Amino acid sequence: MITAMYSGLNGLVAALVSGVLALIVDLVFLEPFMSRARKLWIWKSVDKGYFSFLPKEIDRFTAPPGNYIVWFLFPFLMNSFMVILGLL
Repeated sequence: MITAMYSGLNGLVAALVSGVLALIVDLVFLEPFMSRARKLWIWKSVDKGYFSFLPKEIDRFTAPPGNYIVWFLFPFLMNSFMVILGLL
């Protein structure tokens, strides 16, 4: 968030960037590496995938969709709250 603000983004846009970055880190690194490869936690998958409307090749999510939503929402809401309070 602070890096995004120093690059010239205003507070709420920087909060949005922090949420997107957290989501990307979870999607690209944490789930594939820590969950699949290292087996630090195991998600039980559903038979047809979480998104049955997607082709099977694309529907490769290991975690429930809510996991990815929270990885976006938590940093976005916390940083937005800090911006509104004037802490950043």
